[in-house]
Amino acid sequence: MARPVAIQRYIALMQQKHGISAKRLLADSGIDGAELGKPGFLVEQAQSRIVVNNLLQLSGDKGAGLDVWLNTLPSELGIVGYTTLTSRSLRDSYPVWRRFGSALVGITGSFHISEETDDSMTFTFEDNGLDRLDPLYNFYIEEILAFYPMFSHQFVGKPPPFTEAELSYRAPAHEERYHQLFNCPVRFGASQTRITLDRSWFDNPGQSHDEELNKVCRHHCDELLHQIESSRSIVSSLRGIFLKSNGSISKLDDAARELNMSSRTLRRRLLDEGTTYTIQVDTFRMNLAREYLRRSDLSTKEVAFRLGFKEPTSFRHAFKMRTGQTIGEYRAQVL
Repeated sequence: MARPVAIQRYIALMQQKHGISAKRLLADSGIDGAELGKPGFLVEQAQSRIVVNNLLQLSGDKGAGLDVWLNTLPSELGIVGYTTLTSRSLRDSYPVWRRFGSALVGITGSFHISEETDDSMTFTFEDNGLDRLDPLYNFYIEEILAFYPMFSHQFVGKPPPFTEAELSYRAPAHEERYHQLFNCPVRFGASQTRITLDRSWFDNPGQSHDEELNKVCRHHCDELLHQIESSRSIVSSLRGIFLKSNGSISKLDDAARELNMSSRTLRRRLLDEGTTYTIQVDTFRMNLAREYLRRSDLSTKEVAFRLGFKEPTSFRHAFKMRTGQTIGEYRAQVL
């Protein structure tokens, strides 16, 4: 679960650039737009994925991830924004994003320092369990690729000096936007997504460094993170495990071990929340099925295999029973 900062940015982007309402963007996600600004309101990753799917579908812009954080003000990032901006240097702000970015902002994925020399520093994308065939994989990479330059610009007052960018997927139709973003050589089809920049940039002092305020902000971030982790339900924890499974759903016993509890306890905790393991597996599979079926490059057989069905006919039957539509009807509607 996470605070809805990213969701609020998605809404702002869709309203400003495409004139699309929050109601349409949040459709089928179970998120009440009136609740978004309330303290303590949290969204699940599965809900966020539905919103991102809606964003891509409604906007028709497959490169929308590159626009999400454009012209973002620090105040829009909440306490994490203030914590990073009051850090001594970009190097000191980096662990803040690593620790709090996912839960307190809602960003999926992160970068780690994979190489550092006297002249350069390379960051490699961590997918946090995302599958490269995940229909939202490129969006999440683009979102975080655009986020870091935005924040660095805010922190130092000028754009970062990138020297090379490598992307782990084929060049998209909006390739030119990558060149505009990085202003350096960009290579697609690499084994990993990595960005390299001048090492000296990382040691730039912050324009708003305040040691005492930074300590207060970090403490508040720690408290918020603890509250989020403490409030996470078993259902939410299960969905997190499923999302990391790349479609290969764990058996109940395996999921229980990952949650550090017995199978009996997991069954009881799920019943306490009004559900069962089978219901959660079925719900997750169908949500993921909808995402995969939106991709014209995946056949029904490939989708069925990725979801753990032994035969496409079993998948077709399950999809019709769960959604009331045939796969052909659904694809005709969304493609």
